[in-house]
Amino acid sequence: MKSRRRPRRVAARTLAALVLLSATEQAAADGIGVLIQPQFSITHLTSTVAGLETFTETTQFGQVYRLDLDRHIYPFLDLNLGGTFHQTMDWITSNAGYAQSQDTSGTGYITLLMGGQVLGASVGYQRQMDASGVVLATAPTNVNDTYFATFNWRPLDLPAFTLRLDRSNTYDSQRTQHDTTTSDALLSVQYGIENLNLLYSLRWTDAVDNLHGVDDVSLNNSIQASYNDRWFGGRSTVYVSALLSNFLQNVTASGPGGTVSTQRYPIAGLSLVESFPMTPQLDTLAPNPLLIDGITNVSANIDIGFGPSLAGDKNYRDMGVQFADSITPINTVWVYVNQQLPAQVSDAYTWTAYQSSDNLNWTAVPLAGPVVFNTLQNRFEIPIAQTQAIYVKVVTTPLPASVTTDRTYLNIFVTEIQVYQVVAASSIQGSSSITTETLNATGRTLILDIPSLFWDIAVYLNHSSISRVTTWSLINGLSLTQKLTNALSVTARAARLDENIGSGYLSQFQWSASLTASPFPTLTSALTYNGVYGHDQLGVLKQESLFLFNNATLYTGLNLLLNGGYSVNQGDTGRVISTASANVGLTAIPNQALNLSLTYNYQYTTSSGGPLAATSGSYGNLSAGVSWTPVSAVFLAASVSRIMQPVSPTTLVTGTASFSPFAGGALLLRVSYNENLDTFNQTDQRIFTPGLRWVIFTGFFLDAGYTYQRTTAPQTVQVQSAFQTQLTLIL
Repeated sequence: MKSRRRPRRVAARTLAALVLLSATEQAAADGIGVLIQPQFSITHLTSTVAGLETFTETTQFGQVYRLDLDRHIYPFLDLNLGGTFHQTMDWITSNAGYAQSQDTSGTGYITLLMGGQVLGASVGYQRQMDASGVVLATAPTNVNDTYFATFNWRPLDLPAFTLRLDRSNTYDSQRTQHDTTTSDALLSVQYGIENLNLLYSLRWTDAVDNLHGVDDVSLNNSIQASYNDRWFGGRSTVYVSALLSNFLQNVTASGPGGTVSTQRYPIAGLSLVESFPMTPQLDTLAPNPLLIDGITNVSANIDIGFGPSLAGDKNYRDMGVQFADSITPINTVWVYVNQQLPAQVSDAYTWTAYQSSDNLNWTAVPLAGPVVFNTLQNRFEIPIAQTQAIYVKVVTTPLPASVTTDRTYLNIFVTEIQVYQVVAASSIQGSSSITTETLNATGRTLILDIPSLFWDIAVYLNHSSISRVTTWSLINGLSLTQKLTNALSVTARAARLDENIGSGYLSQFQWSASLTASPFPTLTSALTYNGVYGHDQLGVLKQESLFLFNNATLYTGLNLLLNGGYSVNQGDTGRVISTASANVGLTAIPNQALNLSLTYNYQYTTSSGGPLAATSGSYGNLSAGVSWTPVSAVFLAASVSRIMQPVSPTTLVTGTASFSPFAGGALLLRVSYNENLDTFNQTDQRIFTPGLRWVIFTGFFLDAGYTYQRTTAPQTVQVQSAFQTQLTLIL
């Protein structure tokens, strides 16, 4: 009993301390924020598989406390401090017996800011803690302590200096799983002269693994110059960037088992939410710079929570990177998310990895071990077989709705992706030096005004002493744009690509042309043709595609979309893939309350040649949807899709209803119902969720909700019911 009372005493003392601190500092503080949020839920899960019934009942109590204090002490002197305490206790009863568990996490920080925009400095400390395990058992606490100091000097018309010093200790309380100390110093000097910008940086890092006796000391020097200007009266734009860097490393290892992680830096982040008929083996990812901006607490607009699953969206989420060459080795991918995940949630994800040379055809990369979620850094650590490719991605699906009913995990956003090469410390002991030179240059010149004719050139050159391979690329192109009439315009481009990015010489001719017509304000049509012809070390590459796009407003509120096309793709192995596709969509909005839609997608693909046997197949998707909002408090929606494919044709049916009376008042009621039917897999999922929010007074409100979820499949029935309540006090 003593161990059961202890968490309650800790929570009570924390709450008392936060409330007392907020009360005593309220008058003197420039800004103070307090959040108190107790939570309680009861969940009952019953599963029947082949006539065998199992049950699990979980009673959960959670408590969240947060304090933030900002105070202006003296002119040019500010103090920021605060912290968060989060604890969840579970009492679990099932067929297997009784269990009790507890998850506790917390953060604390203090920062002193001095100076202003021209001359400034700061010092600070931050602690993160996380402990999870079964009560009455000894569960280690993971801790990360970070100390930092910064100095900035930005004088007018003179070089700007920035210095940052960090020291981080990461360990578990028993010092048996991990114990590392990392010291880091970064000095940067930046100076701009008209169109020329100069940047020098010096970074020293000492990473010590105390458990395995590994000391990794590195020194990175880099200098970069960039020039951006307009020539010939503004008809030409020029950009040139040159980078010279030297990386010195010394590794010593006095014990077995230690590793050294070297981060690899891609040139682009990529992502995609797949839709029919895409697959992870055959799709094209779109640029997403938020994935590689180095900021791990800002969403990159990729949701892997259970919210999409509730809405019937179980599509793959692809997250990847693009490298400047095909010789950069990696074997580890880190995927950051915006919040801490318990083991029940993080373990529910399944990850796969792929590589590609063209961001179209992807080959699976085996995982090299289990995926681990780092609760201190809020990231999935995914080990993969060593890979060298221009494009690398990892793929997962949204969290299944059956995993949890906690709305904290309704939306889980990916924030960052990082890639590493992790090797045994014993394999790289001693000193090493890597020197890298990189040159980027682009130019664009207006040759003719009518028609608008541009010549562009792009040059890339990179040499590294570690690979002794010089990678390069050269693109020359002509682009034309001309408006033929008020309703007709044409664009065209022809380019020549020559490159060697580490996998041999490649030459390509690339061309495209597009004719766009808008004879009426309600009708737009475009005919686009694209082609590629080239050679690499293995053979000939050919690509051609012709697509027609039409968008018409037939009447007010009635829109018609009609698209179709044909493409042929021949790879360097001699494999030829031909695809014919068509898409028809009709949207009707007869009034503001009613929205109707009907779409049909069709695709026929044939593959022949190369080492594999010829294949062919057709895919179709016919979908209809309706949404109705008769009054502001009521929303009704339903959709049905028939997916026609060779192996598993199926019909998907989804229905949603919600009711929210008293919107905007002190009491908000909401009721929603969602059903998903899959005829091929013979599954039916029904979710009923009533809830309410009572605003007791400003900053003080109560949320309560009930969730009933029933999932049926052949020989399986799963019923889950959960009651949740949460009290929130914001001061």
